[in-house]
Amino acid sequence: MTLQALPGGAVRIEVADGSVRVPRLCDYGLQATTGRGVGLVADLSREWGVHGRPGGKTVWCEIAPESDERGGRRGQEDAPFDVDAFLAGVVDDDDSSIALRAA
Repeated sequence: MTLQALPGGAVRIEVADGSVRVPRLCDYGLQATTGRGVGLVADLSREWGVHGRPGGKTVWCEIAPESDERGGRRGQEDAPFDVDAFLAGVVDDDDSSIALRAA
């Protein structure tokens, strides 16, 4: 997983895997036990996509601070997204690497 701080307080998250299967939005119904991940990413991010790479793919999304009706950020107007607090909540159960890059 790679996290990249973007201008304006946004964060880009990239996750790579060894599958060439491209995720897509689907409606599996209320009883389905799978298929909700891409929908969550689409709902919570301002933008997302997939890039193919040799031996797999990279799925990415960009998460930005919430805006009010006037286009400004809610809460503290000048406070950037707290990347350190975000990283503190990331659990790395499979010992994969997590890297943070500045834009």
